[in-house]
Amino acid sequence: MDRDRVRKCVKEMRDGHYVMVLISMANNRSEREWQKYYRVLLKQMAEDTGYTPSEMHDFAKIDVLYPKLGLDSTTELDSIMWREYIEHLGDWSLEKFDFII
Repeated sequence: MDRDRVRKCVKEMRDGHYVMVLISMANNRSEREWQKYYRVLLKQMAEDTGYTPSEMHDFAKIDVLYPKLGLDSTTELDSIMWREYIEHLGDWSLEKFDFII
């Protein structure tokens, strides 16, 4: 956050009543969610398909993340989008690999 810029904007406001909303732009996906995804879901999918977890992650980014959510990296996902990604991943894994999440 650029605090000086925020201060300047507030200082330049006209007198009156305002509501200021600050929303964190940080990635809210938890480490636990990531570990479950990588160490459980991708690992199991990899074992069943013969690919590595990293390869499965790359396939999922190409086939699911970009087409469904318009993003290039899972690090861009907040916790709500993360859950949506996992739902799409389930559909994709069933369709592409006959694997049920």
